[in-house]
Amino acid sequence: MRGFVASLFAALGAACQPAPQPGTVVVAVDAPVKDLDPRLAVDGPSARLSRLVFRGLTQVDDHGNPALDLAAEVTLVTPLLARVRVRGDARFHDSRPVTAADVAYTYTSVMEPAFGTPIAGEFRKRFAAVLADPHDPLVAHLHLRRPLATLWTDLVLGIAPAHLLRDRPRGRFVGPVVGSAPWRVVGPDRGDRVAVERLDPVAGGPRRLEFVAIADEGSRALSVLGGGADVAWGGLSPAILRGALHAGTAHIARGDGIALTYLGLNLRLPPLHDARVRHALALAIDRPTLLATTQGGRGLLADGLFAPGHWARTQLPQTPFDPQRAAHLLDEAGLRPGPDGVRMRLEIKVSTSRPRRQLARALADQWRAVGVDAHVRPLELATFLGDVRAGRFEVFVLQLPEPFEPDQLTWMLHTDNAAVKFPVPDSPSPFARLDRRGVSVSAWDESVALAEPACAHWQRTRRAEGLRAFALSAIGSLGAAGGANRTGYAHPAVDCWLDLGGSELNRDRRAAWYAKAQRQIAQDRPIVPLWWEDATALLAADLAIDTMPADGRYAALAGLRRITPRSPHPPP
Repeated sequence: MRGFVASLFAALGAACQPAPQPGTVVVAVDAPVKDLDPRLAVDGPSARLSRLVFRGLTQVDDHGNPALDLAAEVTLVTPLLARVRVRGDARFHDSRPVTAADVAYTYTSVMEPAFGTPIAGEFRKRFAAVLADPHDPLVAHLHLRRPLATLWTDLVLGIAPAHLLRDRPRGRFVGPVVGSAPWRVVGPDRGDRVAVERLDPVAGGPRRLEFVAIADEGSRALSVLGGGADVAWGGLSPAILRGALHAGTAHIARGDGIALTYLGLNLRLPPLHDARVRHALALAIDRPTLLATTQGGRGLLADGLFAPGHWARTQLPQTPFDPQRAAHLLDEAGLRPGPDGVRMRLEIKVSTSRPRRQLARALADQWRAVGVDAHVRPLELATFLGDVRAGRFEVFVLQLPEPFEPDQLTWMLHTDNAAVKFPVPDSPSPFARLDRRGVSVSAWDESVALAEPACAHWQRTRRAEGLRAFALSAIGSLGAAGGANRTGYAHPAVDCWLDLGGSELNRDRRAAWYAKAQRQIAQDRPIVPLWWEDATALLAADLAIDTMPADGRYAALAGLRRITPRSPHPPP
């Protein structure tokens, strides 16, 4: 009750803001904008708003299908050279044309270590150089380090104006950012309140959007009920939505989503290194009940990363709820109940978000029924993410917001991308004993080439790359390897299939490699998919939206329109 009262007062404060101008829609979001520069906008709120202001050479739809955006054409001249022609009618918000020089500047600045963006490493792994054609101002040449099946999805990066940034300190914007998308910034470009204005308003749609950051979900909902905001976009728990509906002054927009909620298991730690234990933990989860009780049923049970409709999706068997089988597997793994009935103890790390805490506690209750004593540890978001990224966890609950590109499997689960690369030689976990600092360990596993002939050439290539990097580095580090494989998972054949999928240009053959990898990953269970969460928004009674985007992107806000308020109705 105290939390509700506090939220109520906070929301009433938001509701007392001056009435917005006609054509303005106020959108309550969960966190402030840190940076709209597309090269630096890596957190969720910043990235979503940055996409309203900046356009990339390409764009990707909800199912991972790319299309041209600022680019008029993208041509692969050779496997290691791509040619991009920029649209002749593209303009920045200051009316200057978008040219190949802007493309070259954007990608080159991202790859420069001094610029200081977290995405630099991934771009340096892909591009050797991006150059403007000296004879044609609209043509850019992209020199690739290897054949790149992900090229079209890599080109979604928003293009920054070289004429404004090239001579500025560290290439940063001074004053409002200037992009080339249909929305331009008309106030501060970061912080708790950011406003954008539509250059070519959609008939009946808003001319101006004001994004207001309100951290507490109850306060966001109450700000809509009290008139301080028109929309609360995403991130509202079922309890909050039900309460808002009972008030009768708001309604819910809802659609199928692609954001994957999942568990990550640290395979470097015993007994989680044992596949039987991971299987048992998955079998002990009653996912339909969790979805109903913690999400109000708003979601679709997941079998992997990619939701139905994605071109690279492989339908996998759903893990049933089978606590008896789970107990049997734990017995097989030597984890028999002690006098107190406890077989093992685990810590589940989550953010302090109310829905995440509720989910983790419900999960702990279910595991307790098979003798797993799970302690839930909520952490402030930055601390939580820091621990996950550094591999300091046993189990975490996280959401993957936009699983578009199947190469995200490589990012998350490739051996070389492990967050912790130093070995622990005496560890009982084989995943912890791997030294991942230098030559790829998968390149030397002879069983891979025997089981998959196509992997023989892959191994020879990986060995040569690794030895070259070892020779050039005093510490034997590959340097280009990432760190997003937080679970510590390693499987040489999966590495091969993921790498082949990342370089195969034929989509059907590429999907086949990813299918092999998805089936093996599902069997090994380094992660446990729970569900794809519905995309939801709470709208004021006089607002409607045609469709909710599956990825939750803000572009759909252009389709908001004023309607006759609905009659109050009971929640579903």
